[in-house]
Amino acid sequence: MKKRFLIIVTLAAFLLQSCVSTTKLTITTIDERALIEAQKTVEYETFWEAMENIDFSYLREHQINDDQQSFAEALKLAVDGDIEDAENEFRKLYISSDDSLIKKHSKEILGNLLLFQSKWEALIKLSIDVDDTTNNNIRLEEAFSKSPRESYYFPTQPAIIPMQLSLSGCPVIEVEINGHKKKFWIDTGAGLSVVASDIAEECNIFPIGTENIKAGTGTNKKVDAQPAIIEDFRIGEILIKNHPIIIIDNKDLEFKLFGLFRIMKIDGIIGWNVIQNIDIEIDYRKKVTSIKKPIKIDSPNRNFFWLGYPIVTLINQEGTKLNFGLDTGARKTSLTDNILKKINVNNIHIKNITLGSAGGLEKIESKIIPELTLILNGYGLHFNDIGTQPGSFPVFVKLDGILGSDVLKNGRVKIDYLNGIFEIKFRKWKIKNAT
Repeated sequence: MKKRFLIIVTLAAFLLQSCVSTTKLTITTIDERALIEAQKTVEYETFWEAMENIDFSYLREHQINDDQQSFAEALKLAVDGDIEDAENEFRKLYISSDDSLIKKHSKEILGNLLLFQSKWEALIKLSIDVDDTTNNNIRLEEAFSKSPRESYYFPTQPAIIPMQLSLSGCPVIEVEINGHKKKFWIDTGAGLSVVASDIAEECNIFPIGTENIKAGTGTNKKVDAQPAIIEDFRIGEILIKNHPIIIIDNKDLEFKLFGLFRIMKIDGIIGWNVIQNIDIEIDYRKKVTSIKKPIKIDSPNRNFFWLGYPIVTLINQEGTKLNFGLDTGARKTSLTDNILKKINVNNIHIKNITLGSAGGLEKIESKIIPELTLILNGYGLHFNDIGTQPGSFPVFVKLDGILGSDVLKNGRVKIDYLNGIFEIKFRKWKIKNAT
């Protein structure tokens, strides 16, 4: 099966209460300037390994060809948020390069950039150009390409919306769908907004076409989904017209204890295709969410980008840069095996845990790391017994982990994709041994 560069909707994953991880988190203040200056570089064996880890220092120390140089420059544009320029450069490489890997990865990233911009016709053409008619998602692009263009209408003042937390710690707010008020999760890990099938029927949202597509979840399961459009989607005073979504069977959006007792039901999800277009602050302590129109500013210290998944740049205590996916729907921060190539770890042990996501439960084997410190926004996040999860991330970047709600719930979180800003301000009483 060909690797898909289009819609893979990674839905929230959470650890069940009966199988809770023993991870402990301590937060301190820390001076990260010296660590950044003394940054420890990772020795990558190949150009591609370095690029997949967004490490451009490789270019200064190794000889590369012209196409590889152009690829790295295009990738840098994407990381810096220059999406249209990156799109143009990757298209040139995809068309002109004789290097099969350059063509493959350029096509993959180009597809993601077109998706980000909702350029459905260009996505269809890209699939046809490579005779990719077996692509599961071409029906999705065709459906959305025939729909009215999405548009946003912002009030003059930020929309202030009361918030609750789900059992997994995900922010939940009230929205209005075609005049019906419902509770939606704010989930950065979901590529597209989602509506449960029973809610779609109640709110007069109808699938476009009759065929299902497959949507990836926070585990390795896949669920059936159907493309649709919300004609009138209101978040506070913000109005979104003709918002592209997918409909998922409501049975795949509920979770049962022992298979009998329903412990959680999701009406719908505000996905990344909304979050990328807003400036949002989530105050977990005051239980309120503030949303406004993003305004472009000079942002020299960008630490947040999107390349098929929203990614936050952190460092460890040696100054090594790490790429963590941002998932407000994930109950716990977790690691991937990729981070083990970058950090020194002793005494790893194995533990079996159970994950829940859309589509049901999955048991996985997790590698538990006794101690790890991640540094973000001048804070040290000190984890004890943090584990790996075999996440399914169909993106070019090799993620080192997922930043979840166990960190986010301790403060006020700002997500501003336009300016590449991800920021947490922690409550003072949560900070231990502050200096």
